[in-house]
Amino acid sequence: LMMPRIHGEQIVAAIREVPDLATTPIIVLTARSDVALRVRLLHGGAQDYMLKPFAVDELIARIDNLISIKRARDVLRAEVVSSRDDVAELAEDLARRTRQARFVANASIALSRSLDYQTTLSEVAHLAVPDIADACAVDVVTEDGSLRRVAIAATEPEAERLLETPGSVVPLEARDHRVGVLSLAWNAQRHHGCRELALAEELAGSAALAIDNAALYLKARTAVGLRDEFLSIASHELRTPLQPPVIAAQTLAESFAGDGANPEMHRKLVGTVVRQVDRLRVLVDELLDGTRIETGNLSLVRERVDLGALVQSVIERCAPQLERVGCATTLHQTAPVVGDWDRSRLEQVVSNLLANAIKFAAGRPVDITCARVGARARLTFRDHGIGIAPERHAQIFERFGRAVSARHYGGLGLGLYICRRIVEAHRGSITVESRPGTGSVFTVELPL
Repeated sequence: LMMPRIHGEQIVAAIREVPDLATTPIIVLTARSDVALRVRLLHGGAQDYMLKPFAVDELIARIDNLISIKRARDVLRAEVVSSRDDVAELAEDLARRTRQARFVANASIALSRSLDYQTTLSEVAHLAVPDIADACAVDVVTEDGSLRRVAIAATEPEAERLLETPGSVVPLEARDHRVGVLSLAWNAQRHHGCRELALAEELAGSAALAIDNAALYLKARTAVGLRDEFLSIASHELRTPLQPPVIAAQTLAESFAGDGANPEMHRKLVGTVVRQVDRLRVLVDELLDGTRIETGNLSLVRERVDLGALVQSVIERCAPQLERVGCATTLHQTAPVVGDWDRSRLEQVVSNLLANAIKFAAGRPVDITCARVGARARLTFRDHGIGIAPERHAQIFERFGRAVSARHYGGLGLGLYICRRIVEAHRGSITVESRPGTGSVFTVELPL
């Protein structure tokens, strides 16, 4: 291979220095039968070597072989590159999954440290920032089904504004019910995608269970507190009516053992015994009714009942007590209201509502209105007592619920709860409208 100012070895080396020609097959055609030259050319990058003169068919065959080898090498090289990319992608995916598993594990540990409800909610929000998002908010489902925001975390105070239009909202679901939602937001400069959403869903699963556990724990603690408070109140309430009868009985015994009888004093003492025993009976009945309701044993015996007449009979029965506390009670009714109800249970509702008015509005008038409104009977009790704060309205109808301290106002906290359950058993409703210092209006509606 001879050319002006350059020989064959230099040509082969020059071709191999060009990147695009680095793998191009080279066949050297020369008239020199030099073994050393042949070896140098093959080492320098030539794939084959032919001496002149040569057969054309042989040259074509060698070219075909080299092209086949070149194509096979190209395919192999592409597969190696692809495999290398696959390995790199797998390694990156493994690292991502490892980081994700580590995050979830750390989150589970952090969420299991406390059963305090508020602590758990705050922990959830702070776990998401900054690993998943720049801002995170936790909203929980309230009793009426609405959402209430209870915790916020952000990389900086300004980032909280991002939650006004969150980039993603992930539901918090545990034990087949939704406990809340996790709202996430990112700064415009931060890229987020499938990784962040996958982590958010993993966090949401652990967080929902932790929040639900904390809520159950809070309910359990509240129930235990209510039980302890109830037992304390019940023991006091049941003991109080026993003291006057005991004292009255001792006084009667001393009187009979004395020189002479005093009929007026005896009458008052016996009246005291009767009143306190009746009060004790009412307390025991409330306890029994509360138990019946909780066990689902509240049964109704329906009959035709004149609601106005029933209310009037309860007012007359309570007349001595109403007179004693100075509550002038008036029934307002323009037409009879008759329906199929349980007489004794409705008497209990009216008695409890009237007793409630007497307790909290002593010395002030009580107005009761009985009317028919469409296909329903409406009974309203309006007093002018201390009133009830709006945030306590729902609570007073719950078991052991009360709007004021038991220390200042007695009772077991069952009266209004029993009223609600009796009214609901009739497929009716009971509500209250009240504010502190303005009295209260209790409204009972029953289907006719």
